[in-house]
Amino acid sequence: MNDDQIKALVEHRLQKSEEALRAAQFMFDQGMLIFAMNRTYYSMYYAVQALLALQGDSFSKHGQVKGFFNREYVKSGRLPKDMGRLFNKAFEYRQKFDYVDFVAPEESMVVEYMNKAQGLGTSDSVFHWDQYPIHNFQFPKTEQLCCVS
Repeated sequence: MNDDQIKALVEHRLQKSEEALRAAQFMFDQGMLIFAMNRTYYSMYYAVQALLALQGDSFSKHGQVKGFFNREYVKSGRLPKDMGRLFNKAFEYRQKFDYVDFVAPEESMVVEYMNKAQGLGTSDSVFHWDQYPIHNFQFPKTEQLCCVS
């Protein structure tokens, strides 16, 4: 992939991240907490996928994305350990709430994760987008979520 293609892919994934978070907000507003948590995880997932695309890395399975992200970004010290814990817990919660019957997240948990996910695909993200050779992205225009304090 050339630089323009990588930039287009990163921007596409950041847009998906923003749309997933807006969908999470909509579902939260409708009292659909399981689905709000699912979309919140996907918002994080797409932001992580955008980050991986910057270095030409791409995986088809969520576990592979999580493993590579933890090894190459968190354990290496490029990102803070709490970022890895956040993504890992969001992954676990998405699995739990999607596949285990009769369990649902508390409203406060969904708000917490939506709040943390909100800044990942923005120019001032913990991902430090400006440290990469290709970094003049058009970030999605984000609005403050109503449930986030």
